[in-house]
Amino acid sequence: MKKKEKKRTRKEVVAEFKRYFQTEPVTNPTLREKLIKNILFYAGDELEDRDSLVELAIQSEEELIDRVINILDYYHGQYQELS
Repeated sequence: MKKKEKKRTRKEVVAEFKRYFQTEPVTNPTLREKLIKNILFYAGDELEDRDSLVELAIQSEEELIDRVINILDYYHGQYQELS
């Protein structure tokens, strides 16, 4: 004979649902994370090997900003050539 399960309350069901589907708290990305994300998006194909990724990872925020500026200069130059 099958054991009869106790009926759960709405509060218990919601708590279990939250535990099961709980995601990591969302935090705002840091400036460094934003810079690296954009460098990878706009110039990721230039990072050919592991060493170039390591070099990117150890750069300071100022160096990362300079890198983003260089990427922008490149795209601006490409746009000027097409215009």
